[in-house]
Amino acid sequence: MKVVNVMLGAGAGGLEAVGFQYARLLAEAGYDSWIVAHRRSPYLRSAGAKALALANASISNPLAHLALAFTLRRLKPDVVFCHGHRAAQFYTPLLRLLVGPKPAFIAVCHGANGWRCRKFPRTIAVSAAVRDELVGKWGLAPDRVTVIENAVAVPATVPESASRRTGTVFGFLGRLDYCKGVDVLLTAFAKLPGEAHARLGVGGTGPE
Repeated sequence: MKVVNVMLGAGAGGLEAVGFQYARLLAEAGYDSWIVAHRRSPYLRSAGAKALALANASISNPLAHLALAFTLRRLKPDVVFCHGHRAAQFYTPLLRLLVGPKPAFIAVCHGANGWRCRKFPRTIAVSAAVRDELVGKWGLAPDRVTVIENAVAVPATVPESASRRTGTVFGFLGRLDYCKGVDVLLTAFAKLPGEAHARLGVGGTGPE
């Protein structure tokens, strides 16, 4: 099965990183995994999958829409994951017409801007809070939304020297917003037994 992840942000934030993690994990699982990304993405060289750079990822440029459509038409994927609002805006009737009926398009919603996911037949939400936003605020049918938490590479063990000195240290740095699920992190951390000697640091700005 051939799978293409479309991630057209040029930054190095969580959304961009998750798009490449999807591509890497699918490649490791044996799929023919590709990522189509912004040419300035800092992750392109470390995708862990086959990567193609889109020269122009401007939403307002019709040539960019055509470039993505013909790229997907050439790759002939079975599944296309669209990460974030930029990739979601490229999903139009024209793209479907040019690419053809074969690939299943799935939106991957990372935050509160879920209105762009309404046109997709299926959506993945990266947390239960994002799913609730999609269903409650934007009217997506619950059976069209699946929760799959972010896929990241985690070391198997904490270095021995660090755990002896300080215990295990967890951290969150990001926007303190309901859709980020920091309340879930705090609830989970509170359930750790006292003998775990763990500490948690939370940093960021936002409504919470």
